[in-house]
Amino acid sequence: MTKATTLEVGQLTKDGVYIGRFKGEDGTVKDWFADAKDARDANGKKLCLNFNDAAKYAKDSTALGHNDWVLPSGWNDYDGKPDILGAMFNNKSTGAFRGTFDETGSFPGSWYWTSSTDGDSGTYAKIQRLNDGIHDPGFKPDALSVRLVRSVKV
Repeated sequence: MTKATTLEVGQLTKDGVYIGRFKGEDGTVKDWFADAKDARDANGKKLCLNFNDAAKYAKDSTALGHNDWVLPSGWNDYDGKPDILGAMFNNKSTGAFRGTFDETGSFPGSWYWTSSTDGDSGTYAKIQRLNDGIHDPGFKPDALSVRLVRSVKV
């Protein structure tokens, strides 16, 4: 991996688009990277997936030659995980991120899944709309946009 000191947010690398360096809930520091585009089918058409299918898509992905993709964490004020989807939202106009997210404000296209569950029922996960940053609980059976991320321990 390229040394993080030389990376800039939005820079496209062999590991993905650089999101930034974050400390996790266990204190481990990691550099985070995103796939350069939303989930796609074999023909290149954008996919909207329900939560379980999105998690499976991440598990099965070999984008950029890596097999450790996950859904990004999001707006976690209370559990100590970094807000990776929020960091992508904050930098959506930077470098290789520019123009790659659905920013129409439409449902379901502009809403993106996080890996973070919302509440104890297991029925909802946290989602964020990337045109304006609004976040909400998302009903797991709904089909929404998916952007995969991965991390590399520093």
